[in-house]
Parts: sequence; C-alpha cells; structure tokens
Amino acid sequence: MLTVKYAIWVVDGQVYNFAPPIPLENIKEVAVLRSLAGVNRFGSEAIGGAIIINTTVGNFDPVKDVYSEENPYTNKEYYNEDAVAYNLLSSPKLNYIIELESISNSNKAFKKYQELLSEHQDKSDFYLNVANSFKFKYNDFKNFKRVLLDSEEYSKLNPEELKIIAYLYQQEGFYENALSVYKKIIKLRPKHIQSYRDLINVYTELKQYKKALNTYNYFFNKGFTIEENGIGEIMAREAEALTSKISKTNLPDEKTLDTRIVFEWSSSEAEFTLEFINPQKQVYKIEHTLSDNSSLILDEKLKGYTSREFVIDGDIGGEWLVNLTYYGNKKYAPTYLKTTVFNDWGRSNEIKKTTIFKMTLKDKKTQLFKINTY
Repeated sequence: MLTVKYAIWVVDGQVYNFAPPIPLENIKEVAVLRSLAGVNRFGSEAIGGAIIINTTVGNFDPVKDVYSEENPYTNKEYYNEDAVAYNLLSSPKLNYIIELESISNSNKAFKKYQELLSEHQDKSDFYLNVANSFKFKYNDFKNFKRVLLDSEEYSKLNPEELKIIAYLYQQEGFYENALSVYKKIIKLRPKHIQSYRDLINVYTELKQYKKALNTYNYFFNKGFTIEENGIGEIMAREAEALTSKISKTNLPDEKTLDTRIVFEWSSSEAEFTLEFINPQKQVYKIEHTLSDNSSLILDEKLKGYTSREFVIDGDIGGEWLVNLTYYGNKKYAPTYLKTTVFNDWGRSNEIKKTTIFKMTLKDKKTQLFKINTY
C-alpha cells in the first residue's frame, strides 16, 4: 500500500519520515529525488520523493550503496512479463458494429447508423463504439464528430459520459469541440476541482492563455485553493507553465522535466493498479483501490477530481513500461482512461501525446505503453 505523500529523509543511510534535527555544520552534501526516482531507489516509502543527506560524521555513499543488495530500501520486486499489450486485447464485435462495418462506403455507413439509432439511441456506449468505427474502419473524422455530437445530446445531463466524449475529441486534436463539452460539464459540476482543471487545460491547448488565466482567477475567487497533494500538484505545475507561456519565457531549468505523465479517468468509482517498470525491471506500484487506498479515493470524491501525475526524471536511461490492472467501477459501463505523456515538459521542444484506453476487462494486467528515457 502506497500512502506516503511527503518526501522521506535519508541521512547516512537511515530513513526518517520527518526532517531530523541535523546541525548545519554537520551536513556534507544533499541530493533530492522526486517520485519515481525516489521509489526506484528506496522503495514504496519514497512515493513522495527522497531527500538524501550525507553528513561529515557518517559514511553513507548514496551513489555507491543505493543499489547494493544489502540496502533494505532497494526495491526488490521484479517484473515477470505478465502483462498483455493493450493493442493485442480483443473482444467480440457487437452485431451492430459488424453490420455497420460490412458497408464499404462511409456515407452509406452513416445512413445505416441513423437507422440503428431507433434501437440503440438510449445506450451511451453505442455512440462511442460507432464513432470509433468511423475512425478506425473508415478514417472518416467528419462522421466521427457527427456521431459524437449526437452522443453529446444524449449524455447532456451525465458528466461522466460527457467527459469520455471530451477525451475522444482531445485525442484527435478537436479542442474546440472538447471546450464545448467541458463547459457543459462545469455547469453540471461547478464544485468539482477537476471541472476547472479540464477547462483550463483545453484553453491552454487552444493557446487561449488569457482565458485559461481568467479561469484560474475565477477558481480562486470562488474560494478554491491549490493544495500540495492530489490534483493540486498537477494544477500548480500547469499554472507555472501557463505563466511562462503568457510571458513568452521558458520555465526555469529546475522546473522542467524529462518525462511527465498525466492519468485521467472517466469514473470516480474506478479501481485499478498502476505499475511502472524501470529499465532494470524493478516494479513500482500505485494502488487505486478502496481496500488499499481508501483515503485517497475519499479525497478525490470530496474535492471532485479523477487524475494523477507522475514524473520520470530519466535518472536511469532505458525503456520504462507502464501497466494497468483494472478492477471495475461498480457499473456495467466501461471506464475510459486518458493518458497524456509529455516529453521534455516545460522546454521549447516539448512533445505531447494523448491516448485513450477503454477499460472493460477486469483483473487483467494490461501494458498501456512504453517510454524510452535514453
């Protein structure tokens, strides 16, 4: 169970969960590790990072000793290649999709979709499945968007379903459409922090930076605050980046990151395990379940957010794997997971990739993607 939210302190090899009282004159050197780098070196206790202090009276060498087998804080759990790549997972096609995709012409297929509406129009997943058919089968984004517009109308009072539609728009770069949907969601969920973060994010994607800043101001004027946990960490980081974009300056070097990953999910009831595997095949797990992390899920529900970010500092060059085991969401409907990977976050050469995963299979470890940090 990973519940530590703050950095651990490692002084001459001894781990503390608080800042130990060390005279300044006894401090020889200090090193700071964030998130994954900290966990990779010291285990799950360092989920909030690690502050390593070498004193003049100790003999601990963090560079030399951190990977030694004798170090009790080294992560000893290794990946056993038990995940199936997401793109290799398959499930039987529904009859209406088979019927739709048997038509060779996209416009004729759209007419067939309209005929099928009378039977399936009250099923939100119907629209999403059909939209994906126009994307993958026909490479037709015009009809893809037409189907999602119908889905918007059907789901206009359901914020979770609207969120999925916005995810699909963002994945394809249809930010104006996503903006329209997020505006609907914020009217339905005006007290959810996630509603503001999503709106700010899509304004930023549209390069409408002043509107993004105005949304932050409105957020603070409504009495909301950015805390040093949960979605607060995400918003604080993104606020710094937004400020640099408005001023047309780069983030300071200490604020830039090698790889930043943001996970967002459609259902507040979703339970899952995230698994990061470093190039040495060591495993770092994040449990998002009621049985293992009920306090986190309670915080998400109270504040209204379904997102989390992680940073890979690139301390260990090579290939990282990201796996997910899905346990369900107390509903028959699937959970949609949106992942956004930022390479060189905060730098002028920043690259962003958004991917949507439809999670239906339960208790099946799935490899979402790989990340190279060479």
